[in-house]
Amino acid sequence: MSNNKKIFIGVVIAILLIVVIAVVINKRNSNTTEENTNTEINYNNETGEYYIQDENGEVLHSAYSEDDLYIYQIDPDYDAKNPDSSLESQAMPEE
Repeated sequence: MSNNKKIFIGVVIAILLIVVIAVVINKRNSNTTEENTNTEINYNNETGEYYIQDENGEVLHSAYSEDDLYIYQIDPDYDAKNPDSSLESQAMPEE
């Protein structure tokens, strides 16, 4: 076998490996995006609260304002902290 054929076969194998790796990565990324739940904001007339409900009907978060739930639509794993306690913990001591 000539040197040119060996180089050609090596390049073809390298291209095939790159394509296979790209397909595997693409498939893995598409699986992670499917794990995100579809959420919907609804209003409860009895309690006067807005709530986020997933596709299975489970209430994920609730608030008195629809705007307060917007962050949960962007990032369902958002962990809200009590703003009063976080401000107190960041307060600088007086000199």
